[in-house]
Amino acid sequence: MNKFADDTCSNILDLIPPTAVIIIQSIKDVCAEQNVTDVQIPKKVHEYLTSLSLQNIPHVRILAALYACLRRSASSGRRKQPSQSLFNDFDAISTLLPYCDAMFIDKECFNLLNDGHVKKLIQYKTQIFSLINKDEFLSYLKNIENNLTPMACV
Repeated sequence: MNKFADDTCSNILDLIPPTAVIIIQSIKDVCAEQNVTDVQIPKKVHEYLTSLSLQNIPHVRILAALYACLRRSASSGRRKQPSQSLFNDFDAISTLLPYCDAMFIDKECFNLLNDGHVKKLIQYKTQIFSLINKDEFLSYLKNIENNLTPMACV
């Protein structure tokens, strides 16, 4: 008999802890490696999660801005439920945006990134493209092509 077939564990994803639990456990592990006492660990976890420097990590700042924008749109009457792929897009965008010259993303993420509140919070020089502004994207690529220089053979 398959042990996952009964009601107690019908979905394998139920066995994976939420991200917040993983983050807190990781912080606790680092504290333990640094010989922080069990009594001090909750205080250290709180200090880390509320530190101003954490707010300045690009990935955290971008991801928080995207989630806040999504929440605002939901409170303003957004009917469409966010899909898992949208959250995957948020992770990819928040991780890569600060390090790219340009990104081509879907229309929904393009609109979220161009929201006034989001643009104010995340100011990067990355050029954002989607099917909404595909002509600008093609011009961007053409400009790159026109400015290529031959590589010298060594």
